[in-house]
This record gives sequence, structure tokens and C-alpha cells, in this order.
Amino acid sequence: MAIATRAALRVWPLVCAVWPDSSRNGSATKASHEQLILLGSWSQLCATTFAQQASPEVLVAAEQAVNTAKTFHPDGYWSNDFQKAANASGFSVGIVTGEAKVDWVFDLLFQAALFTKEPQKDTSVFISSTYRDADYDARTLISQPLWHDASPPEGLRPEDIGPTLLETDPRFDFFRRWYEGMVRGAPLPLELCRRVATQIPRETWESGAEQVAEAIARIEAEWLAEQSANANRAPEFEPESVAHLFAHPRSVSASVALASVTIYQSLQEFSQATARWLNELPDFLKPLEAVPASLDRIGEILNTQVQTKASEQALREEIGRLQARVAQLETELENAQKDAGVSKAPWFGKLTVLGAGIAALCAGVWTVSGDDIGPKKRCETLNEYWEFFGGPAFNCVRSGTPPEISPPDLPETREA
Repeated sequence: MAIATRAALRVWPLVCAVWPDSSRNGSATKASHEQLILLGSWSQLCATTFAQQASPEVLVAAEQAVNTAKTFHPDGYWSNDFQKAANASGFSVGIVTGEAKVDWVFDLLFQAALFTKEPQKDTSVFISSTYRDADYDARTLISQPLWHDASPPEGLRPEDIGPTLLETDPRFDFFRRWYEGMVRGAPLPLELCRRVATQIPRETWESGAEQVAEAIARIEAEWLAEQSANANRAPEFEPESVAHLFAHPRSVSASVALASVTIYQSLQEFSQATARWLNELPDFLKPLEAVPASLDRIGEILNTQVQTKASEQALREEIGRLQARVAQLETELENAQKDAGVSKAPWFGKLTVLGAGIAALCAGVWTVSGDDIGPKKRCETLNEYWEFFGGPAFNCVRSGTPPEISPPDLPETREA
């Protein structure tokens, strides 16, 4: 089901594209287009949420999304590739409710590929991406880049499709952020997606994009307020100003999202590599495990709130919590370094796979800190501890990307 949903998401831009001739059949066609995107987004949001959390309430929401989509019949003329892509999105959520089969989705996607510039090549890209998807369990899969390490085929690239309604219409801003997160492999927080998928009545979805946007704004505001209220503040780590982050909110949120997903994927890789010895992360890595959620909340504040005294304070507090977790990680690594049992553990050598996550952590902290001295010192401290655990050294430099990781100093050998 998760594989089929991701397959449908790969052609979703075809449905959301704003065509120059989309209004040739009058306002009814434009309204139909908006409603189709809205209901399709709801359906796929339900499907991706169900893949991560198969709860009864998400299943009910998915059934409502399928039934609502069934009763909606867009008017006007639509191209063949548009119809195939739109039907694929409907079938992908139908798999959740048992009303559709997986092969229906892929049949439609391969038919849609026939309308692209190089059908044989484009179909092979779909197939290879699908095979790559099969390497992961459902929850881990949702956190993988949509095209893995490939690029969209010609015909599905942003420059080929042009602007979409998700980008040009503010009422679809939540679904823009949701879809961009799915493409990057950095999905929006699961609890927020669950609330949007399940807490908005069917009648509101049928009412149109404006009513849904208002309902989502209320849900996001409540969710963000809960995140701030439920977590302890760390005022000693809070920056004096965060105004510079609101100057470029989308680029900053993209940077912290990259750091978040890098840390998460590094932890997943470590868990897989140590599964024969460990049932959970060692205690000294628990602070690192909590960092992606904090980075996600920072990104959410920047993405969903305008700059006000309240939003600045919320952001300041969240950055303080992030800095506190990093300080706790430093303490835990220092203690682990002194613990002889850690270095003798059979999984000790596997800690090296976390190198990219540690580097991403330093980059994320540096991005949001607002100063150079503190993050540089913290980066150097983590670097010193990490070298003890066998991880490669990285250069602590001011950058919007993770610190550069130096190649390990390996002894010369003639052995194959």
C-alpha cells in the first residue's frame, strides 16, 4: 500500500499543474480542478498516514475520502495523462479500504508514462523506483526521497510541468509543504498529518479549499501550541533573536528538514546494523534520537506562522530545547567515552554509520543558532568525542550544509 501510494505521488504534479488553457471551459472547469486536487490530497494524506499509523480512525477517514471522491465528477475536458494520474491517486487510497488493487495503480501509472516524452525510459524509472521502495518497511519507506537517488524523468520535472496549484494558491499551502516533504523524504510530523486527515469533517472537504485551509490553520495552531506547552523550556539555551530566521523561512526550514531526515536515516541504519545485539538505542544516543522532532517543530513554526512576537517566542523556545538536547548529548558521549563496557560492546564498531547524522546535527544547530562561537565550540566538542567512537572527523566551518566529513585514515594494505 505504501509503495502504491508513493507511485501515485510521483505523477501527482500532473494533476496539480496549472495549464495555460485550463480555463477555456469556463469557471466550472477551474472549480472542478481545485476540488479534484483537494480531495486527491486528502486521499493521499490518509494513505501515507495509514502507512505509518494503521489506526481505526485513519481508516475511517480514508473510507470517507474514497466515498467523497466517488461522488465528485469533474467537468470539462482533461488530457489522458491527467486522467490516468488522477485515477491512480484515487486507487492508491482505495487499497487502504480494500476497494482497489495494487496492480490497478501501476497499470494506470505505466499508461500515464506513455504520454511523456520518452515512454520506454520513463517507464523504467517508475519500475526502478518501485523496486527500491520494496527494500524498506512501510514506516521507513515514507522517510525515503520519493525518487531515491534518481531524478524525475523528463515530463515530470518541475520545469516540464510548470507551476502547480500547490505553489500558486495559498489555500493549498499545507499540501505544498506536505508534498515537498514527501518528495524530500522528510514528511511532516505524523501527529499533525493524522489530525488533518481525521479531524476535518467530510462536509468541510466538500465545501472547498478555503474552508479546508481555515480548518487546517486551526489544527496547526493548536498542534504547535501543544508542542510548546508540553516540552520543558531551556531558557539558558534560547537565542536572543530569531528575526534572521524569519527573513528566509523556506530556505531555513529546508535546511533543518534535511538535517532532521539525515539524522533519522542514520539512526535507522544504526538500528538495522545492530539488530542482532540491541533491541533499542543505547542510552547515550537517546538525546540524538530526540533531535529530529525538535528540528521538525522549528521548521513547522517557520513554515506555518507569520513573524509576530508570539511566533518568535515559540521559535526561540524550540531552539533552546534543541540546544539543550545537544548539550545533553555531549554529556552522554563524554560519559560513554569513560565507560569501558561501551568500547568492548560487539556493536561498538557500528557507531561509525552515525557520522552523517552527527555532522547534520552540527549543521542544523549552526543554521538556527544566530551566532558562530557557540555552535563552533559545540561542533568541535562533538567532533572530539566522535573520533573516540571511530567516526570520521568533520570540519567545523560556518555553512548552510552539514560539516565536511574527512575520509578515514586507513592503513595501507595489499589485501583484496
